[in-house]
This record gives sequence, C-alpha cells and structure tokens, in this order.
Amino acid sequence: MKKLIALLAMSFICVSLYAESFTIGNTQPGTFFFIQGQSFTPNVQGNEGTGIATPNPDGNILLTSFSLDFVNAATAPGEIHIFASAPTLAQAASGTGSIGTGTHVGGGVYDFGPGLLIPFFAKSFAVLPNSAEIFDAPNAYAGGADLFPIGGFVNEGGFDAGFNATFQTVPEPSTYLMFLILGACVITRRKR
Repeated sequence: MKKLIALLAMSFICVSLYAESFTIGNTQPGTFFFIQGQSFTPNVQGNEGTGIATPNPDGNILLTSFSLDFVNAATAPGEIHIFASAPTLAQAASGTGSIGTGTHVGGGVYDFGPGLLIPFFAKSFAVLPNSAEIFDAPNAYAGGADLFPIGGFVNEGGFDAGFNATFQTVPEPSTYLMFLILGACVITRRKR
C-alpha cells in the first residue's frame, strides 16, 4: 500500500512539474471606479500576458489565480466567483450558478487551489460579491471589459480593470499514465 501511495504521489508531482503556466492581464490604469469585476478570455493575453497559452484538446485550461488592482487591497472581498455568462446581482452576491470560487489570499489575489477548468476560447466573468474601488480605464484589454451593477444584473462596461490571471495547461491522461509507468519502473528497480 505504501508503494502505491508513493507511486501516485510521485506521478502527480511529476505532472505538476510538467504543466506549463501562462498569464493574461491588463496593466494597472491610472484612474479608478467602483466596479464589480472583469470579464476575460484566456486566449487573449493583453499587455500583461506572459508565456505560451495552450489549451487541452477539449479547448479547456486551468485557472489557478486571479487578481484585481484594488485601490486599497484591504477592502477586497473574501471571494470572487467565475461565471460562464454575466450573472444577476443576487447570483454575484451568493455565487449561485458560478463555475467556481476563488479565495482571497491577500493583496487582491484570489486562489483557485489546484485549478478551475474553464474554456480557453470563450469569455468568462470574474465577479465580486459586491462593488469595490478598483483601478479601471478605457479599453486596454481586448478580451473582456470591466463589470458593473445595473438593473439587477452585472453588465460589461467600456473600460478595463487592472488584473492578472494565471493559468496552467491541463495535463493529458496519457501524461499521467506515462509518469505512472515511469514511477512503477523506478520503484521496481529499487526492490532488486
């Protein structure tokens, strides 16, 4: 049993080392407004993007963290929700209908643990439970827009918040299998 656990741990460590990371984002603007988040499209890197963006064959990618440039990071809500479409204000407040929730870890950064699977070529919406004072300016990021409450819904505006999102490629099952076999070979050789 110990060997099996060691084998699995080693295969997941190897896979996590293999996963490529990349970022998208928008440079912090010089003005700020009360907004509720930012929509984004992972295949549009923006002026703060780094790395090579590569989805899996199904067209998905793992979101690992998302940050917003709050005027005062101490005012950042404790969580941020990711939606596939613009939510109502009630959904934004509760997270109902979201595809995942990130936890604030400080400095305006929200962590998504091992990663949230999202579409690579489709727009997603990073929505706070309520409005906050965030650096925001006219359209610098082509993959989305700032979000603000109006008429019971969270709507896209004409500006963009300062933000960064970090993604990892989704390891393929064949990659898991390859590292599992490699780990088994290593353990078997140690026995001899």
